[in-house]
Amino acid sequence: MDLLTEDVVLVTDGGGKVLSALNPIVNKQRVSSFLKGVSAKGGFIGELLPVMVNGQEGIVQMKEGKPVKVICFELNPKQKNIRKIFIVSNPDKLKHIPLID
Repeated sequence: MDLLTEDVVLVTDGGGKVLSALNPIVNKQRVSSFLKGVSAKGGFIGELLPVMVNGQEGIVQMKEGKPVKVICFELNPKQKNIRKIFIVSNPDKLKHIPLID
């Protein structure tokens, strides 16, 4: 959580098929609370692997050999901290995720 900027924004995409936040979550305290809540409910349990998404590195969460969530970050290049987090759990968008070797 120390890497988050004070004005960090978290955006989720469940595609109406998977439970997700309807609106962007803004500021470090709210994003931190959201991520801790998801984690406490087991939302990040599974194998976490590096992945390339739209030309940038991210993390894919796998359960039973299938991707259930992709997490990407937009970094602030000067301070090297996180200013945006994107979590995609829409199953239609997770069909072809290229894993990094």
